[in-house]
Amino acid sequence: MSAQTVRHRAAAPPSAAASPLQVVLALLRTDLPGDVWGTPESWPRWRTLLPSVLTATGHPRASEEEPTAWLLVQAGNYLNSQGRYAEALPLQQRALRIGEAALGPDHPDVAAGLSYVGWALSELGRHAEALSLQQRALRVREAALGPDHPYVATGLSHVGRVLSELGRHVEALPLQQRALRIREAALGPDHPFTRRTRSYVEDLQAQLLATLQVRCGCLIVRSLGSAARRSLWGCLIRCLTLGWCGKSSKRLRRIWGGSGGTGASLTWETEPLIRAASSPGSRSRCS
Repeated sequence: MSAQTVRHRAAAPPSAAASPLQVVLALLRTDLPGDVWGTPESWPRWRTLLPSVLTATGHPRASEEEPTAWLLVQAGNYLNSQGRYAEALPLQQRALRIGEAALGPDHPDVAAGLSYVGWALSELGRHAEALSLQQRALRVREAALGPDHPYVATGLSHVGRVLSELGRHVEALPLQQRALRIREAALGPDHPFTRRTRSYVEDLQAQLLATLQVRCGCLIVRSLGSAARRSLWGCLIRCLTLGWCGKSSKRLRRIWGGSGGTGASLTWETEPLIRAASSPGSRSRCS
C-alpha cells in the first residue's frame, strides 16, 4: 500500500467498530478516482494501488463490505482501459454477483454490472455471450427507467454494437437510431455521446449500402445524395431482411412508401434505384 494511503489511515479517526479490512476498503474507496474511462490522468493512481485493491477485495470476507463491488468494477474498468480484458472479466463478474445478491436482478445498478461484463466478453471475442448480457441489461433499464431515459440509450447502443460485431447490421441499425433520438432529445445534438452514436448510425448505413450494392448490383447507390439515401432506408432494410430485390417495381414502391423514411415520394434520384432493384435478374443476385 502506498505511503499516501498509509498517511490517510494514520490521520483517520479510530473506530472501535471497524475491522482492519473495513478500514482498508474504505480508504481505497476514498482515495481512488472513480472516473476511469476516458480519463488517463486517473490511471497512474490506479496503477499504483491496483495490487492493494486486488489483495483487499480478495479477502474471504470482502464481499460482505459495501466498497468491494465499487472497487471491483472500477478496477475492471481500469484493466479494460489498458487492454487487459482477461484480467478485467473475473472482477466484473464478481462485482455483478455481489450486486445481484444485494440489490436483486432487476435493479438499474445490476444492469450496469451486466453491461460491464458484456463489454469485457465482447473485447475477448465472446460476442454471443456478450449479446445475451447486454440484452438483459437493456430490458432491466427499460423496465426500471422508462423507454426514453439516457441510460436506455446506452443499453440500446451496447446491444447494437454487439450485433454489429456479429455481422447483424440490419438489426443493429434501428437500435442505434433509437439511441440517437433519445440522446439528441436528452443531451442535445452536440453532446459527445450523441456525436458518437451518430457516428455508429452513419457507419452502419454505409455498411448496409455497400452490402446492397454487392447483393443487388444497384451501383446507382454510389451517386445518390445524402437526402435520397436517408429516404430509402426503410425500403433498403426491408429488401435486405427479406432477401430479395427482384420483386416488382410496384411492390417496392408500396414497401418504400410505408417504410417510415424521411420522404414518401419518389424523386429523380431514387427512381433509378427502384428500377435497378426491379430489373430482371436482380432477384438472383439477392438469393
